[in-house]
Amino acid sequence: MLAELDPNVTAVAAQPVTMWIDLDGDLFKATPDFAVLVNGKGEIHEGKADRAYAKTKVRRRLAATARHVEGSGWKYNVAITGDILNDPRFERVQDVWRRFRPNFDRLHEIAVIDAVGTAEVSIADTLHRLRSSMGADAPTFEQILSLAANKRVFIDYEAPIGPASINRYPDPAALPRSLLPRRHPASDLQPGEAI
Repeated sequence: MLAELDPNVTAVAAQPVTMWIDLDGDLFKATPDFAVLVNGKGEIHEGKADRAYAKTKVRRRLAATARHVEGSGWKYNVAITGDILNDPRFERVQDVWRRFRPNFDRLHEIAVIDAVGTAEVSIADTLHRLRSSMGADAPTFEQILSLAANKRVFIDYEAPIGPASINRYPDPAALPRSLLPRRHPASDLQPGEAI
């Protein structure tokens, strides 16, 4: 869900590859959760529950997988459940995610993008502008959130989602902060756990 709504992500692939990884002379199989393209660069991401990530064996395997993936020129990141749930943006992303199924037409999309222009505008102001010019044919609050869920406009996940939410034109040259948690497993290894 975070990858699907992150404006920095242009492609997502679930369980993209299965690899055999060497750790201390033993091979283990690794199938990462998903791969993404972020600003044109490939990244592999793995999700883990906090309880699993607390285990030395799991962290060492993830660090060995990171070494293998990064040897191919890709980035490797782990997201643990606590990192996701403790980020206040997660609840806001969930709120927008519920509107993922497109419920707008091309006219509404063009009208919203035109009303927003290159500025950062609240949803309430966007709706006011559109109701003034389009009357009853103006897009609704739900349609603007659906446009955001489908990356047609950016929405600010740093504040609660509502009429005061800021939306703007999806300018690839001015991307917002990524929604994806980025934890590097080698950084979390304790002394004596190194691979």
